[in-house]
Amino acid sequence: MSTVLVETLPRPVRSRLSLHCHDDGDERRVAELLAKASRTFALTIPMLPGPLRHAMGVAYLLMRNADTLEDAAEHSRERRITALTRFSMLIREPDRAEAHRFVDAVRDFDANPD
Repeated sequence: MSTVLVETLPRPVRSRLSLHCHDDGDERRVAELLAKASRTFALTIPMLPGPLRHAMGVAYLLMRNADTLEDAAEHSRERRITALTRFSMLIREPDRAEAHRFVDAVRDFDANPD
């Protein structure tokens, strides 16, 4: 078994969660994606009040993406760990250019349509 080098991430910094969505288009896009990607658990998210609904929808979609990376058995364990590490770093420090590079790097991680 090969050894995987996983970059150690700094301890999480606690911060206040802002539930304010600045753009109605963002709210609509999250609702659309949630409708396409949701499982049983996500059925309750649309029942939440507006700002909380949006925040929980975004959190759910992020976790579904992480789950897709984790469950991609067609890829090696090392590749999945690397992808999850990059995903985590991107969530901690958002960067549009890095997000595009990340998407290109994991494009072949197919989500199960079920």
